[in-house]
Amino acid sequence: LSVTFSPGINCIWGSNGSGKSTLLGCISGEIKVEKGDIFIEGRHATGMPRHKRPIFYIMQNEFETVAQDLRVYENLGASMKAKSRLMLLTIRRIGMGLRDQLHKLGLTGLARSDTVLLNQLAGRLSGGEAQRIAAYMALMSDSHVLLADEPSSGLDEEHLAILKTIMEGMAKDGRTVIVTTHDSRRFDIPGKHFKID
Repeated sequence: LSVTFSPGINCIWGSNGSGKSTLLGCISGEIKVEKGDIFIEGRHATGMPRHKRPIFYIMQNEFETVAQDLRVYENLGASMKAKSRLMLLTIRRIGMGLRDQLHKLGLTGLARSDTVLLNQLAGRLSGGEAQRIAAYMALMSDSHVLLADEPSSGLDEEHLAILKTIMEGMAKDGRTVIVTTHDSRRFDIPGKHFKID
């Protein structure tokens, strides 16, 4: 497989078992590449440790992205740390930062239910709530590349629209967004489209 993903939205379509998740695992460093090379922003990344890659990865199982033993605001704070190493990240500051990011995208900000979620233990979230928090974490991070493995699973139509807006906003900021899906009906988003058989 030889493919180049450009800044903007890149959708990878394919049936179950076609290798979409494996590809994202190789890009992220979750899966060791035995043959070939991976370059991220022009830098050779094949042997680069996972934590050094400028990537935020929303995994197919949202509870692998969100640390269950932390509160939601602590998860959001962890995704912001690279931006604000010396800043004391309080729940109020994190909430304000997230509201600002959402407003930039034309979203109304945090719903009351999201505000309540900030202090909740992440392990108590529903799958859809955890998926939404993972999208907020990606937005708050300074990662240049977003990998999202089947991100529409577990989301209702309202929150799927928010996820699409977040991804489109990240793409407009010059970030590279790579999304996998097997359900083209739920994830019709403009960008480059790749089919894996």
